[in-house]
Amino acid sequence: SATFSDDSAVKEYSLDNSTWNAYTNGIELSENGTVYFRGIDAAGNISDVTSCEVTNIDKVAPETAEVTLSFDNAIGKVVFTATWDMNDAECFYSLDGAVTWQRYEEPLYFSQDGTVNYYTVDAVGNKSEVGNSVIAVSLTSEDTALEAGEEGQATATWNNEGVEAWSDGYDVQLNLDGTRQVVLQSVDGHGIELLNTPAFNLNFAVKPSQVSEWTKFEESVEMVPVTEEGSQLVQAETNGLADVMFGCTTGIWSVSYHARHSTLKNEKKVELKGRNIIGDVFIGSDDATIMLLTDDSNGDGFFLDDIY
Repeated sequence: SATFSDDSAVKEYSLDNSTWNAYTNGIELSENGTVYFRGIDAAGNISDVTSCEVTNIDKVAPETAEVTLSFDNAIGKVVFTATWDMNDAECFYSLDGAVTWQRYEEPLYFSQDGTVNYYTVDAVGNKSEVGNSVIAVSLTSEDTALEAGEEGQATATWNNEGVEAWSDGYDVQLNLDGTRQVVLQSVDGHGIELLNTPAFNLNFAVKPSQVSEWTKFEESVEMVPVTEEGSQLVQAETNGLADVMFGCTTGIWSVSYHARHSTLKNEKKVELKGRNIIGDVFIGSDDATIMLLTDDSNGDGFFLDDIY
């Protein structure tokens, strides 16, 4: 708004100091800029032009809240947490496909799959883009696959979309002929590639390491036995799947045996050179029967070196 002298018979404003408009009772602006004013008395005398610079119009949308997913082991639920920078902004979320919205005030807990839509709004009403977070609490059998390959090879995979955001890794259960069982703990990624596998019927189950419920691939595949004798070289491929080498082809594991692993941080690739019986030595271990080989350019290696 502007105040003119008492003798101003005509009151005018301009947004470009060229085109003038009648001023009545304030001006509504949608953009920052400069407003010019002048008054004209009854005799036609024009006053000096005065101006006012407007800089407090905020039309910049805030950034969408940053979302993190975690797993609360104490209660067995996935936790959705939203954070944002501006103290005077608020966050809203929807659990029904952006139909109804609620103010976000504390973390959300999920015991089943769901989707969260969310946005932030600042003090003057500017809204951010709507974010979308898919919550997956567990894996489903439809997301798993098991395929037998060449001699002694098989690939087991699972879709970890929505789970990888909070999972610390996956436990994989390998079942051989329904009686022998191997459990791999805290495997990274979305699958494993089996090498030198015994000639058994094979199926597998998988779960995020933090949860107790297994997702089982119901069908079994019959492994093709390894026929080549003598020294062989087996190395990991860079295909995004962890590689599991069976060190014994005779299948000596009993139903109560399983494997555990520790982490080796080195850049050395492992050459097995035909070692395939109990008692062979794999990088210092004298009892290794299963090995999880390096699978990326960083050379991160995992040993499965204790059978008990």
